[in-house]
Amino acid sequence: MEIKGWKYDFESLPSWGDRYFALDDVLYENAQQDIAVLLYSICEVRMCYYVGNLAILKNKQKPELILNAKVKAFTNTKIMFSEGGSLAFVQSSHWSEGWPIFIFNFSNRTFSCVDRVSKNMNFTIRELEENVFLIDEARIEINQLEWLDFEEVDAFILAK
Repeated sequence: MEIKGWKYDFESLPSWGDRYFALDDVLYENAQQDIAVLLYSICEVRMCYYVGNLAILKNKQKPELILNAKVKAFTNTKIMFSEGGSLAFVQSSHWSEGWPIFIFNFSNRTFSCVDRVSKNMNFTIRELEENVFLIDEARIEINQLEWLDFEEVDAFILAK
């Protein structure tokens, strides 16, 4: 199967076969890092509220799965990349008190999560300087965040 030029056995991803309620799959490509972030099996869980699974692939010529979040916890809003392309910002829906942003670091295959207490699903990110971002109006210093390995993403989500 191919999505936007990425040839991969997408059917092998957990929950891919769960297509009865799935409405969409969306792939965001980061050409600078030769990375693709895929939100898949996106479905409506309540009126106008959509969530899906997340997979990250690298190497478009010979795709390798480097992360698959099996917990359906990511919204189908835009995915944003840092200017250098080594970070991806993805909104989650798993917390009832806000819309946290997961930050995925492709260089060392780690992630962090920034809580947002906002009723607004849309988010903005502006890079102020290297490793310093403004997420909505909150100043985030990347080096000050707690980082976990990609393999821990499902356990992290389920613990919240």
